[in-house]
Amino acid sequence: MNLSQFDLFTKPAGTPPADVPVDRLLREMPGPIAGAFERMEIAEEEMERAGISRTPRDCFRHLCPPEAMQGMADWMYRAHARELCQRAAKNGDLRPGTLAEVVCALHHVSLKSPLKHDAGGLQTRSFLAVLDLVGKPAPKWLVDDWREPYEGAHNEMLTETRHATRQEGRR
Repeated sequence: MNLSQFDLFTKPAGTPPADVPVDRLLREMPGPIAGAFERMEIAEEEMERAGISRTPRDCFRHLCPPEAMQGMADWMYRAHARELCQRAAKNGDLRPGTLAEVVCALHHVSLKSPLKHDAGGLQTRSFLAVLDLVGKPAPKWLVDDWREPYEGAHNEMLTETRHATRQEGRR
């Protein structure tokens, strides 16, 4: 049975048989809908990993990827969700941007204009931290040879970028 004949927004002439497996329904859904379900599954996994239940403070409602992260890889979203869940588990502030949001914001900026050396270094270090957070190996070609112009420059730039990607609705 081809599930594409069922319009998801209007009542179709027929309905899929009850014995169609849910995983098949999800596989054959249009991309954005299937992607939303995949993100929900990742969010649930990360909440469970952090020991967070589905309560108002559980951060589930805050795990929707921000606009800058739309279209990014699942592992990038997982890093974002993991960092937020870790903060929520410690009753931390959810508003500052995650490392994944910092990487995505710098990525979008780099598409419009080349990053200066310091911003490129921040992007590289943040990207490596995101990879480490989700247990992915760093590519061999990616080398962190950035030298801080002064002690603490990286942390200062990271704090500023987290503030710039801050989500006030996350509390």
